[in-house]
Amino acid sequence: MGKKKVKAAVAVAVAEGSEFEVMAAPAPVETVEAKPKKKAKPETAGFTMADLVEGFAAHLAEVGKGLGTQMSYRIDLGVAVRHFGEATEVSTLTSRKVQNYFESDAVTKTRTGKGKAKPGIDKTRRVLRLALVWAAEQGLIEEAPIPATEKPAAE
Repeated sequence: MGKKKVKAAVAVAVAEGSEFEVMAAPAPVETVEAKPKKKAKPETAGFTMADLVEGFAAHLAEVGKGLGTQMSYRIDLGVAVRHFGEATEVSTLTSRKVQNYFESDAVTKTRTGKGKAKPGIDKTRRVLRLALVWAAEQGLIEEAPIPATEKPAAE
């Protein structure tokens, strides 16, 4: 039966006094639209330099980097930890502080005071930059504090 026939049959049944009871239509349901949620700010409190080293090292293992790469990156991040302090919260780093680190003797000179080779300096800088960008992508810090001189050129 189509809709019209069903309605007619119900009307006839009610008119003839049959046993069928007509049910009242359900009351319309009011819907309340949810307010759009604000984008939550990342919880950055308590994420220290020591946490950065451990988290980034775990990430390297997850993506399949070799043990040599993992160890080398840990050593380079260890230089940053000694410079900034193990308990320093990463969210307190600024691009200026990172630039000062990049120009520091710990990055640019050997233990004997001689200048390091450019590839070694570049790698030490790159490892911290990669770790900071990773932390920002994971929501562990709001933004990676990369100095303007280290950012890739806009295309």
